[in-house]
Amino acid sequence: MARQEVVTLVDDLDGSAAEETIRFGLDGETYEIDLSRSNARKLRDALAPYINVARRVRGRGPAAGRRGRRKAAAAAPRKRAAAKKTTTRGRRTSRTTAAASAADIRAWAKSKGIPVNERGRISAEVIEAYNAAH
Repeated sequence: MARQEVVTLVDDLDGSAAEETIRFGLDGETYEIDLSRSNARKLRDALAPYINVARRVRGRGPAAGRRGRRKAAAAAPRKRAAAKKTTTRGRRTSRTTAAASAADIRAWAKSKGIPVNERGRISAEVIEAYNAAH
């Protein structure tokens, strides 16, 4: 027997048909809201003055998961995101390797007199300083 499930998004503000799910973060909490195109635009317009002068935070912050938008049509069949590269022990590899190798960051930090271990995790502060310099 075949079974088909249909997910219908409803605008959380006014009950109309929602076009997308918006994910955002504030004060260390992550929120999700289903909105129509009109209400999504109103939310973005209301937040725009603050976003335009804010600093973007990357990494494991509250809103770091997805980009924040999921179209209504894509909401029904949820697919898992591609798995991150793992080491042989099943641990995730460091995000630092995406932009620069850990060896490059360590060499740069040592040349600037910044203390950094030969092995292991590189602190976020050192990575941020490296990224700011490059």
